[in-house]
Amino acid sequence: MDIYDNMDKQEVVYDYKEGRNTVPFSERYAFDVDKLINVGAIYITPSIDGDPNSPTYKQWINDGGSHLITLYNVAHSSPKSWIRKAVTEKGDTTFYKDNFIKKLYDGKYNQILWSLNKLNIDPNDMVKDNPIRESIKRVLREEVLGESSFFTRRINLEDIKKELRTQSTEVYYNTRSGFKDTYKRFKYEITLRAVETIMWNEYGIGWEDLPEQEEINFVTKVSDIFGDYIKHLYDKEVTSYNT
Repeated sequence: MDIYDNMDKQEVVYDYKEGRNTVPFSERYAFDVDKLINVGAIYITPSIDGDPNSPTYKQWINDGGSHLITLYNVAHSSPKSWIRKAVTEKGDTTFYKDNFIKKLYDGKYNQILWSLNKLNIDPNDMVKDNPIRESIKRVLREEVLGESSFFTRRINLEDIKKELRTQSTEVYYNTRSGFKDTYKRFKYEITLRAVETIMWNEYGIGWEDLPEQEEINFVTKVSDIFGDYIKHLYDKEVTSYNT
């Protein structure tokens, strides 16, 4: 289920309320500040006077501080508001580099999700990178994307890995005999099952409606990407079956 489906089914807060935390930190995306800025989901700006009743309203404040303004804020502000002026200048992002998520109240976090939804951007694409994630993205970009864009536009690799674990036992029992190379068959079938399960659960698209050759290419490439993990699952099933 898409995260925005959940947002529609429950009351989502966008304001600030002291002590409230409707989105536990453990359930939040580990967003990368620079990525959010680059796509226009947030703006880090210099300090500015945002009090309409102040004699220095909309004037820059040289106090070393900053504002975190979201696309949500911009969309819900007057064209003449301090927010519209603030986003014209870039501020120092140093403060937000570490533990970014824990520096956001729940409403501000939900504003970021709203902003990404408005931009039609998957929140998963905005999280901090690690070497494994970068490696996977590189392989996809160089080897898979050009050949299997139908699937790479719709399926997240992390979701495939989760589904591999779910399908492991059933696929092992279906492929443990009758094939010359049972592991090779297991490796392909478990990836195929994972891909088709996600396509059905997320998009209601059955195997008969998928582009056949593109699916074969995609499944083969992804099974190689997760080769070590699939071998680990296979060995576990073998050990479990023989004990």
